[in-house]
Amino acid sequence: MSISASLVKEQEELKKRVDELTKQISSIKKEANEGIDFDKRMMDLLEMKQYLGTIKDNSELKKIYITSAKTKKEKKGNYKMTLRRQKALTLKTNDNEPMYNVIEIRKQFAIDSVAREIEKMARDQVIDDPNFTNSVDKLIQSLAEQLDTDCKTNDVNDLLKTFDVNSVALRKTSTMFKVTSRLFSMEPIVEEETIADDAEYERIALCEKLTFTDIIKKVADFSVSMEDAICLSAVMLGKPHDDYSGDFFDVCSQTIVNITELSTNIIALFERLSKLRGDEEVRKSYEVELKAYIDIVEEIIEREKENTVKRLLSNNEKTDEVKVEFRPGDLEEIIRETALKVKTSISHALMSAYAMAHMKPKEYGKLKEENGEKKKKKDEKKREFVLDRCFYKEKMALVELMSLVLNVYHVIEIFSEQTREIVYIKQSETEIGESHDKADIQLTKNHVTSGNVNGFIERLTTTEDNDFAELIVSSFGSFMTSKEFIKKLVEAHRTGDKAVKKNVMKVFSLIIYKTFADLGKDAESILIGYLENMTEPEAVEMRVQCKRKANIKDLNIAGLLIPPINFYIPDEPIFPTEFFISCEPKEIARQLTMIDYGMYKKVKQSELLESLPSVMKRNKICRYSHVIEMVNRIDEIANWTATTILMFADMNNRVAMMMKFIEVANELESLNNYHSLAGICKGFELETVQRLGVTVKSVGSHLKHLTDISKNLGFNSSSYKGYKSSVEKVKDACVPFILPTIKDIHGVYEKQPSSGKIINTIQKEQILELASKFLKYQNYEYGFTITEPLYTYLFDLCYLPVIGNPGEDSYQRKISLLCVDTPQ
Repeated sequence: MSISASLVKEQEELKKRVDELTKQISSIKKEANEGIDFDKRMMDLLEMKQYLGTIKDNSELKKIYITSAKTKKEKKGNYKMTLRRQKALTLKTNDNEPMYNVIEIRKQFAIDSVAREIEKMARDQVIDDPNFTNSVDKLIQSLAEQLDTDCKTNDVNDLLKTFDVNSVALRKTSTMFKVTSRLFSMEPIVEEETIADDAEYERIALCEKLTFTDIIKKVADFSVSMEDAICLSAVMLGKPHDDYSGDFFDVCSQTIVNITELSTNIIALFERLSKLRGDEEVRKSYEVELKAYIDIVEEIIEREKENTVKRLLSNNEKTDEVKVEFRPGDLEEIIRETALKVKTSISHALMSAYAMAHMKPKEYGKLKEENGEKKKKKDEKKREFVLDRCFYKEKMALVELMSLVLNVYHVIEIFSEQTREIVYIKQSETEIGESHDKADIQLTKNHVTSGNVNGFIERLTTTEDNDFAELIVSSFGSFMTSKEFIKKLVEAHRTGDKAVKKNVMKVFSLIIYKTFADLGKDAESILIGYLENMTEPEAVEMRVQCKRKANIKDLNIAGLLIPPINFYIPDEPIFPTEFFISCEPKEIARQLTMIDYGMYKKVKQSELLESLPSVMKRNKICRYSHVIEMVNRIDEIANWTATTILMFADMNNRVAMMMKFIEVANELESLNNYHSLAGICKGFELETVQRLGVTVKSVGSHLKHLTDISKNLGFNSSSYKGYKSSVEKVKDACVPFILPTIKDIHGVYEKQPSSGKIINTIQKEQILELASKFLKYQNYEYGFTITEPLYTYLFDLCYLPVIGNPGEDSYQRKISLLCVDTPQ
């Protein structure tokens, strides 16, 4: 039975079990009165549903994995031709190392291809069917004929017979094997019939071998070290009192080394390609066209590498004591989001390296034709992308490489710092002091305007004020810990009269059904422990709900610690920017919206009640991490938009890219995604783009439409009046623009400040109203399907920063200065 079939069967059995257990829920209260432990029954039911969901996810993942793999293009060249070339190389170099020997690699590639084909047939057909056996025999026979040219080969039949489910699964779990076997293909970098003599065969074969060892193997090394960093971080968070800091620092440092060496090897590839055909004119063309780009890339990567290593070393020191209570799962969510970006960086690197390994050398005759064609079409205003002419693709690849490497440096630095800080927070378990001040509360017409913690507790427990109760339950995390809150409520219930007990039970109910996720572990234990001693039906129901929600919370936190290492490996050699060009604007807008809505959906009301700073530090460990994520995403989209436009040295391709972004922006507007829309508008307004006046002017009326959108919505105005008017009319799914809400919250702080330990409740009420308006679209869903690899490409955007070193041009501006701002 295939793996997917067994998953389906297991899913059906679990559904039956869950249906049976669901029928018993209605009788739980009756069973409780008869002394049956139904708390355990509820826990069993919950765990069973959670497991069912896991099985369902796994079966869906398997389905996606099976159906999403693209059929590889037929590879040019064959084993016989490879053998001929390699013989000439071996005679000269006496290099027979099997790991990198081109003959052995080609042979293994052919064997693996047939093995994958048989594995696919086994999933789709009945193994006992004679047709299946005949098909396998034919595949094996064709492979044997291909390999048995004029040298000894392995017994292919015996080799493939050793393949079983366990061995295949084991090989697929090896990152090095996954990457090298999927990315390596022996497609010749030049057409076989154009090779002049054996000397050229030797140069080409050596170039192919170096490409594998220098690029494919090096990107595999990078993937392994990045995956090790993700896994080791998860171990450190799961076992914070075990010291893995030295190992983790070593892995992060090795990752920096690997990505730097990969960039060096890629640059070296251009030099090899320039000399490959032995044409001096071609070599000079490479030097003239690419030298300025290569110099900038090498200078910036070397500088940033040194800075990143220094910061990694400084971050290895102990952090300051953190005196704040984090919600359960907050810390795990923060590191999970960064780990997903680390995973995405691996996918970006694999796409770039695979495409780079298949770069073709330029030929002098074709270069002359391309230059002539360029002059001939000088006055035409083209809107299509043309990457294969001149050195457009090579320049794009170098800018893309620099963006990738800088992004890896940045994300690994953040990942290292966050892991270290979170482990320290988990180790320290700092006890935060409680308030012992005399109760103080201020009223205006029986409406609470301000007070201290104990005054609020007294008001909650002695007065039936539902509006005030909801306000404090929603905002308590901004002025006291959950442990202090629950302890004071429990003490009030224990010592109070009947009216106090009734009020406290109402507050307990509000907490359990509205803000239970904000309770820490200690607060949970105190509340559940106190309810355990109560026999009233209301208390029994609350206890069941507490345990149920606590169990869900624990399962979710455990899930956040699972290392996300299922990174995307490309099926064909295509640069990430090339892939982006090939995607439809509507689908790009949809995937951006799914990413943005995912961020927006995670923002909690209590996060907006924190003291939000005017400047959000990207890697800060705090109680409003999802707010920071949304704010920084706008800048990321802006810088990515500008960088992607500037990747093209020629004006025609830049104009085409600007047109594409404008089409994406139009689609975002129709989807009510003001978040990414604001980012793209901001990207177009950056000085690095606007300085290219002829390029901007060539976009014409299309750019005016985007400018009008930005102006009408007031993305850059101080009041955001146009945006607020527009978003109020939305009655469907929406991703709102977060900056106006943050600005309004800062305005409330200025007009309604708190003083010392006195908390301004008017301030809290106004901020809650703003938060409710901002978060109201969380009740809607877009319902689009996540499409790979586009979703992965857009999740963690690679770009050049617009901010540079003091007294120097920014990295983004350095590339902007290389752009030709005249029609070509």
